[in-house]
Amino acid sequence: MIEPNMATMLCYILSDVSLPEGTDLYSILKSSVDQSFNCLTIDSDTSTSDTVALLCNGLSGESSVQDFSKALTEICIDLTKLIATDGEGATKLIELTISGAKSEAQARKIGKSILNSPLVKTAIYGGDPNWGRLIMAVGKVFDEPIPFEGLQIYFGTLPVKEANPETLKKLSEYLKNNTEISLNVVLNVGTISMKFWGCDFTEKYIEENAYYTT
Repeated sequence: MIEPNMATMLCYILSDVSLPEGTDLYSILKSSVDQSFNCLTIDSDTSTSDTVALLCNGLSGESSVQDFSKALTEICIDLTKLIATDGEGATKLIELTISGAKSEAQARKIGKSILNSPLVKTAIYGGDPNWGRLIMAVGKVFDEPIPFEGLQIYFGTLPVKEANPETLKKLSEYLKNNTEISLNVVLNVGTISMKFWGCDFTEKYIEENAYYTT
């Protein structure tokens, strides 16, 4: 339960930074959250409790807005990865890059569709480089059709789409031997690139969610 909009997450970030008068701290925080926590999913389910708070006391002297914004985004991304790694029963952190999108909205729809797919998540857990499941997760975003011919998919640097038997073996070894999985999906319909984070689905996910009540 971590999506959408940071569900079931309470995050408090404290800083002694002092920013120029009139700086829109909310906009800086929202930009960082949109590049991190709002690019995170565990199982697509939601909750009623979500907060990110940023508090600055100004004791360190004035800092560059650009430097602070960059550092804040890096911190939020680090925390996002920790949350994905800590997903129920998770054994693998998945970092998904969507590139060649025509818009952020398109990248976000397709990125979330891939990382929310139980078939994709279980395939990664099982070490199965099943490109059909990945194509399915892209294709089911019906309002953002992607031409099959231009679509490229990689685990690490290894191509998944129409891989030969030797490459499939290397892909399976990559998935089985790594706890941090890099998945790159190139849409080739634009110039926008975004990153998303999630985790695999395992038997432990079922155990944790089937045998307790709240």
